Amino acid sequence: SGVMPDVIEISSELRAILEAKGYTVVAHDFMDYTDKKYDRIIMNPPFSNNQDIKHIEHAFTLLKPGGRIVGIMGEGAFFIALESSVV
Repeated sequence: SGVMPDVIEISSELRAILEAKGYTVVAHDFMDYTDKKYDRIIMNPPFSNNQDIKHIEHAFTLLKPGGRIVGIMGEGAFFIALESSVV
């Protein structure tokens, strides 16, 4: 509450809507973004081809110590994690 988030959006149409609403778009491609560290990251990454997993992993590189990530993920991420822990 009371925080205006930085926003990263790859879609030019969605970027225009976010900017019209007054949000600060700091980048177009999340996977290329490395400019700043954050206390909190809230995200809705793309799911196809396990992109959600790659985006969450990248988000950890942008997180300050003690920070928190909240992200929507496809259930495939949980199956990959289970397979990795069984091996």
